[in-house]
Amino acid sequence: MSGLSLNFPDELVRAIATETARLVKEDGLAFSPWLNVDEAAAYLSIPVGRLRNLTAAKQIKFSPQGKSYIYNREWLDEYARRAADGH
Repeated sequence: MSGLSLNFPDELVRAIATETARLVKEDGLAFSPWLNVDEAAAYLSIPVGRLRNLTAAKQIKFSPQGKSYIYNREWLDEYARRAADGH
């Protein structure tokens, strides 16, 4: 948007932000850094079985939650960087 400047009244910006936050909370879309197995596999664009193999081999960091695991997005990003570097 080179050279284009838009000015909105502060009241309008606050109203939009407030309504957006309400909708996100209401729809359960609040951001969480934690993902379950299916979400983590989708995040990495790999099959769930591959994620389970990486988890079992401790090649990817995870947190046990009962009989399942959760993954932090930062941990998944670290794994993806290592994988991209060939490590």
